[in-house]
Amino acid sequence: MTEGFGTRENRVDLRPPAAQISWDVFGGATTYIDTPLSVEISTKEILKNNPNRVALYIINNSVSLGYVAFSPELVSGKGIRLTANGGSLVMLIHEDGDAIKRSIYGISAGAGADWWAYETVICGPFRRRRT
Repeated sequence: MTEGFGTRENRVDLRPPAAQISWDVFGGATTYIDTPLSVEISTKEILKNNPNRVALYIINNSVSLGYVAFSPELVSGKGIRLTANGGSLVMLIHEDGDAIKRSIYGISAGAGADWWAYETVICGPFRRRRT
């Protein structure tokens, strides 16, 4: 049952629009996580597998070219290219499906590259919505 007032057939929700969308789409609230990432010249896992991730934005703030992939076999020159000074990767569960939930690996052409990751994750567990 959602917050609000009125009869079951005539319920009026009191949630702000963004919160209501989270409830309608995911059955509950979502939260935001921002994470600084230090990416090196050797492949490393930069984000762990997260089955509750529904949106992801990674930005390369460094002066070095970088790459990301879903496999630890990532090497420089292969994978999804993130250009220096703002190259980014955006993933949404509605467009990219289960790939968004997987571990993500990164590699940079220069040592100590500063990247950022912004994730939207589902807070759970949820009750199923009744229709």
